[in-house]
Amino acid sequence: MPYDMTEHRHRFAAWAAARAVQRRWRSAKKEKLRDALEGCGVREFVCSPESRDIDEDRFRQFHRQWCRAVIESLTQQGVADATFGRAAKLVAVYLKVMVVLSAAGDCDLARVVNPPIDRTELQKVAAEVGVDSPHKRLWKTVNWTQLTEENYYSLIDQLRVLIPSSDPFWTLEQYWNVADDS
Repeated sequence: MPYDMTEHRHRFAAWAAARAVQRRWRSAKKEKLRDALEGCGVREFVCSPESRDIDEDRFRQFHRQWCRAVIESLTQQGVADATFGRAAKLVAVYLKVMVVLSAAGDCDLARVVNPPIDRTELQKVAAEVGVDSPHKRLWKTVNWTQLTEENYYSLIDQLRVLIPSSDPFWTLEQYWNVADDS
């Protein structure tokens, strides 16, 4: 494979995604997380022309497949506690770098990609006075690392309604600031 901007971005995205989920997860080594990402199909999808023209339902189908494949790969590699929440954050950070923050960031895929979900993001959204949701109390207690597939998508649905349908889903991250992450 030639070393071009796509490969350069992929390597950084895989590293960033691995580092984002690796904290306090002792058995999850960067190499194993990278291998899981590279084996799940997300990289090939991002590089395909069909990825740019996608809606939320179709994205969710792909997302589900990728996360399941990540969990399966990590389990086969002997990584303990490979949960859907962790797989989803791994994929989300990867897509944030590869798509949302790229020159292609104005495409349909960038609009529907799930933002990375973690404790800091959920607590910031829950604490926001302007956010009106009956789920705010629950969000303060969610342990993203333990989210099941069902719980993850329920949470995504709750958060998605906070963003106007004309806005990309990544704008949920307006409540998160790297300086706030401890």
